[in-house]
Amino acid sequence: MVHQYSNKFTFKDCQMLIEASQPTLTPTTTLGKEIDGYRKADGTWLPVDSLISRKVFHIIHELTECKPEQMELVHIVKYGVGGEYKAHHDFFHITEDYAAEHIVHGGNRIKSALIYLNDDYEGGETFFPELGILVKPELGKLVIWDNMVDGKLDYTSIHAGLPIQSGVKYIAVVFIRENNFEGRK
Repeated sequence: MVHQYSNKFTFKDCQMLIEASQPTLTPTTTLGKEIDGYRKADGTWLPVDSLISRKVFHIIHELTECKPEQMELVHIVKYGVGGEYKAHHDFFHITEDYAAEHIVHGGNRIKSALIYLNDDYEGGETFFPELGILVKPELGKLVIWDNMVDGKLDYTSIHAGLPIQSGVKYIAVVFIRENNFEGRK
């Protein structure tokens, strides 16, 4: 299930998240799909104890009832022209080699929360092909979806960040684990 919440974050909140990411943005990678061009973006993880991270965790907690301790760090992603993230799942595919080393730190990812930090670009929608849902970016919009339902991987949660046609797209993503996430330091 995909839930969309307009205006959950202010322009100031979004600017704070973008600014906090600038010093540490580096090219992103993708677990299990290290294929050239599969994901074209830069990203970074924000400290768990920053004021803006705590606000993000609080709002997501209010909407999902998941504890902040289950949430991974806030991940900021920047996509330039041509940047995209082809169709993928956010959960760990348990049959893949990488899964065990990640699941041990709090279980699988049961939900994802995505915040659009700007909307002054063309393209960059989030598309859920199995569900027929195309999410239009809006500054401050929060989108939350299930990666697991009743303890089982939800393969219909496959989604893509469509290519950027002009401008630069910024998003913040928080992945929520089954249990407390051990990487919250």
